[in-house]
Amino acid sequence: MKTKTPVTMAALALATALGLSFTLGPIAAEELPSPAPTAAPEATPEAAPPVTGDPSPGRKLVTTYCVSCHANKENQAEQHKSLAPPLWAIRTRYLRQHPERAEFVAAMVAFILKPDAAKSHMPGAIQQFGIMPPQPFPRELLEDAATAIFEADGISAPGWWADHKPSGPGPGR
Repeated sequence: MKTKTPVTMAALALATALGLSFTLGPIAAEELPSPAPTAAPEATPEAAPPVTGDPSPGRKLVTTYCVSCHANKENQAEQHKSLAPPLWAIRTRYLRQHPERAEFVAAMVAFILKPDAAKSHMPGAIQQFGIMPPQPFPRELLEDAATAIFEADGISAPGWWADHKPSGPGPGR
């Protein structure tokens, strides 16, 4: 069953500012563009092995749209100038509070559909980057994308991550 969520003015403004194209209407998974090739993430205690084979619609969403704002930058100074924290940081924070897949996916999708600073897992990121706009994708597609993030399928740690201390809250908390 395909559902659609209304596109908010904030999402339209952000997409326009980033030069992204968008469609006002239902967005079917098969309409997503093919993702850019990405290196498989290293297997670490924090990362499940990547899923092999054809990328899922959720992985395509992550690697084509989510990374528009949540991309890895060359170093932490550049990361702090970006639009949002890297997906790896978000994944790490969500895994701390939601180590089980179903819980992780439910919490992430709830936030993506209705971002709320009071319910954020990353208050320092909200303070630094602001709250993200609600995303205009069907719940099922977002669940698939959150599963890809949980499995580290299509995302990897930024090069500077090993020098970062992700064990506790960052500045701003």
